[in-house]
Amino acid sequence: VCSSVSKYLLFAFEPTEMVFSHAAIVFARSDFSTFAVLSSEVHRLWAREAGLSSTLETRGRYTPSTCFETFPFPRPTPLQQNRLESAGQQLYVTRTDVQRRLGLGLTKLWNRVEDPSEDRAEIVELRRLRGELDRAVLAAYGWEEDVGKEEILRRLRGVNLGRGR
Repeated sequence: VCSSVSKYLLFAFEPTEMVFSHAAIVFARSDFSTFAVLSSEVHRLWAREAGLSSTLETRGRYTPSTCFETFPFPRPTPLQQNRLESAGQQLYVTRTDVQRRLGLGLTKLWNRVEDPSEDRAEIVELRRLRGELDRAVLAAYGWEEDVGKEEILRRLRGVNLGRGR
């Protein structure tokens, strides 16, 4: 699940018996590899270009038709799939644990992650895990770690074209 309008594009697993408002985007997936890809810088870049430019005040608006349905997910090898699953699970479990220990909601926690002056060990670890997740996603596409943002978008467009989108 993610909020359709938010300062950060953040995803979370929620119980299936929950009733969600129209402001929540629900994804019928329960695997950490999908969480990893959706939580990656690769997907954030795509979503920003595809639809997050639509805003409510200063917050981006995530629309499934433009941000999710058009996104060319990687087609990882089994080894890459395992790496995605592991990276997603590590980030999610650690993030959830840090939220509970610090008594913070997701946005307040991510404000701290994004604050370069924040040097608390748990926050530094979340940044490290986010980097690991991003590297796992790039590897699932077969791309090198130092590829720039514009090049990622160019390559994603190429993947979409190659798949007939």
